[in-house]
Amino acid sequence: FYASKDALYPSKKGLERRINWGWARVLPNSTQSLPRVISFNPRARLLEQAPLPELEELRGSILVQQSAEVSASAPLVARLPFRSSLRSETIVRFTLPQSNAILRVGFSPSPVFAWMESVGL
Repeated sequence: FYASKDALYPSKKGLERRINWGWARVLPNSTQSLPRVISFNPRARLLEQAPLPELEELRGSILVQQSAEVSASAPLVARLPFRSSLRSETIVRFTLPQSNAILRVGFSPSPVFAWMESVGL
């Protein structure tokens, strides 16, 4: 996340809020991130960020919903309908492990899909 800019914008209720936009590295290029509301938590004495609530209105139907246990030796692969990954979000919920572990989510297009995208299919 880099080159972020923020400004004050009104909410639907007319209250002022700080919204942050930035750029995220998505290889091989970069992309503009979704807007985030920045607020100060006085109890914790730190800045917090959360997705802009209006983004909920953009959501459509669920394309793929999976629940599974995964391990390092057997990664979970979710197959999405063609081109749907260009305009979708992924929500991942982890249950904290009982011992130390590294949790990671990665996205990798199939070479066939990448070729189809490059020729406009």
